[in-house]
Amino acid sequence: MRIAVFSDLHGGSEEQLKTALAEYDYVVFLGDGLMQIRHFEYEYPEKFLFVRGNCDGYDETPLRRIIDFDGVRVMLTHGHEERVKYGLMTILGVAKKEDVHIVLFGHTHRPEVAEIDGIL
Repeated sequence: MRIAVFSDLHGGSEEQLKTALAEYDYVVFLGDGLMQIRHFEYEYPEKFLFVRGNCDGYDETPLRRIIDFDGVRVMLTHGHEERVKYGLMTILGVAKKEDVHIVLFGHTHRPEVAEIDGIL
């Protein structure tokens, strides 16, 4: 299974995301720029997964989702409510409470990979 992860588009080009939708099993968007690409929800309903970011307004789009990928529980969140710009302890606590294996977040505008207490 191949999953592409995007976040924080903020008005930038959606071409990479469109290409990923053609090439990957799932495309995850972690917020900020959602309204620009919301049409993919209807074009690819089974493979485009998303959450709302702090710059996406206040509709009913969830801030956090738990997705099960073949038994692997993955939490999707933008990260602003978990204050990821200031460290990972809050989001780690949420991840433990939700009993997930992997957490995907945006908001920081930088890639980061860490494993803490068995959670990626």
